[in-house]
Amino acid sequence: MNLAGMMITAIATALVTALFVRRFVLYVALISSNSMLPSLKPGYKIIVTYLYRSDRIKVGDILVFYSRELRKTMIKRVIGLPGECVEIFADGAVWINGEKLPEPYVHYAGGAAGSYRIPDQRYFLLGDNRASSQDSRHWRQPYISEKDIRGKAVLCLYPLRRLDSEGGKFPLLLPGGKIL
Repeated sequence: MNLAGMMITAIATALVTALFVRRFVLYVALISSNSMLPSLKPGYKIIVTYLYRSDRIKVGDILVFYSRELRKTMIKRVIGLPGECVEIFADGAVWINGEKLPEPYVHYAGGAAGSYRIPDQRYFLLGDNRASSQDSRHWRQPYISEKDIRGKAVLCLYPLRRLDSEGGKFPLLLPGGKIL
């Protein structure tokens, strides 16, 4: 095969691979609101994976989902799992099944208080910017179904950093042990 043929094959393979990854593995989402401040700011780009298992979703994970009520795709943090009881107090404290939830990612507490029992195959989601987040506390149907979850945020592409469920973020480790 000549050089031109090899280049065409390489380009075609790269395009097919990129389309496959975009369609079945991950995609880039743009943050467009203040509801996840300070963890995610408007203009940030995040990588979201389609490859997650609902039985491995945990409190603190950041999910992208479709809100049937609001008819739009949103991003929020998981606060309540199926079968859990979530209580939110006037001071912003969140308790799950009688235990206070540590939330180092919340810097703007506030908003509605309430008590919620999460049904099977549903999740209770809140924005990190509780004072200015349209989330489960405000919806007529406060729970998001498993089937409406579009993916789990795994990496903040711009600015570059990894996302986790403990403190909202931690440094991105590069090959060779370098930390970004």
